[in-house]
Amino acid sequence: LFGLLLLFLLVDSSSSHTPVNKSIMSEAQLKPIFELFAKKEKTCPSSDVNTIVRSQGLLVTEKDIDDAKSSAGISDSADLKQVVAVCKSLASKKDSDLATTLKAAMAVFDPDGSGAIPQTELSHVIRNMGEKLTEDEVNTVMLNAPDDGFGGVEYGKFAIQLAGLCGN
Repeated sequence: LFGLLLLFLLVDSSSSHTPVNKSIMSEAQLKPIFELFAKKEKTCPSSDVNTIVRSQGLLVTEKDIDDAKSSAGISDSADLKQVVAVCKSLASKKDSDLATTLKAAMAVFDPDGSGAIPQTELSHVIRNMGEKLTEDEVNTVMLNAPDDGFGGVEYGKFAIQLAGLCGN
């Protein structure tokens, strides 16, 4: 989920809202995300490759990623070509119905089955999962999440939004 939120933030901050085509996973498609982690360097930390991979809508285990990183020759850091190689080697792990998977994951936070989760709950989850987002990043996600009109997020629509960013 964090990887997809990162992609959501990246697309929201860009001028063009072009979905990522998962069947190709080209260097050009991965470059903007890679650059977020490389921070003007030619490589990014090996640990960030995991988040980049997951931002592509791939459902992979840590072992899957570790094996792919090893095959690509990644140890401490990775360049863009190595990250592309990892993503391409894991392309078969793409979720064919990402929106449904995301909706099921978010439904855990909807005990009454209303189809919405409180914005405070989603905000809390975003702030406390894996990588910590800044306050501005959390606010960007929340401002773009579909509002149910009662202080909640329509997570079914939100899941479709996120999946759409992945070309799914």
